Amino acid sequence: SNGYAEPLVRHDGVVTTLKDAFGFLRADGFDRDIFFHRTDVRNGAFSTLRVGAQVQFAAQLGDQGYIARSVTVRYAYGPVEPRSRPTF
Repeated sequence: SNGYAEPLVRHDGVVTTLKDAFGFLRADGFDRDIFFHRTDVRNGAFSTLRVGAQVQFAAQLGDQGYIARSVTVRYAYGPVEPRSRPTF
């Protein structure tokens, strides 16, 4: 080791699935959707994510395949579903 940390390669991806505490995203060069946990989404942005959001991430190889780490939101658009209905 030369003492220099290798920079993490960042990948572009699109969110395909969202659950309560995790989701999956799709990215070129990966043969299956990549798991991510809400705690790996930077700046607490997990709660604002929508399916279709464009993100960047670092990929870590785990026992079950790749895991997305250090996920940052680039474009948070996607199908917008209101979280609460306005009352009149």
